[in-house]
Amino acid sequence: MKKYYITFGTGPRQLFKGGWVIVTAESRSDAVEKFIKQFGRDATIEGTGLLRFAFMYDEEDFKMTMMHENNDNCGAALHAEF
Repeated sequence: MKKYYITFGTGPRQLFKGGWVIVTAESRSDAVEKFIKQFGRDATIEGTGLLRFAFMYDEEDFKMTMMHENNDNCGAALHAEF
């Protein structure tokens, strides 16, 4: 199992304004499935199939970002871990 960090921007269609959630999963696709299961209808933009987040990092890559270093992404940090 790996940790995946799903990050959010500040646009109106993002699930959260900034910050991230951490999902423990077998793969990126498994992390997406868990994200959808956790947030239900709020996870996608209705009628488009698009997910309401900005980007997904594995733990190693996330730890190389300024978000990790500053514990901040657009004024927010960790929203949830599952």
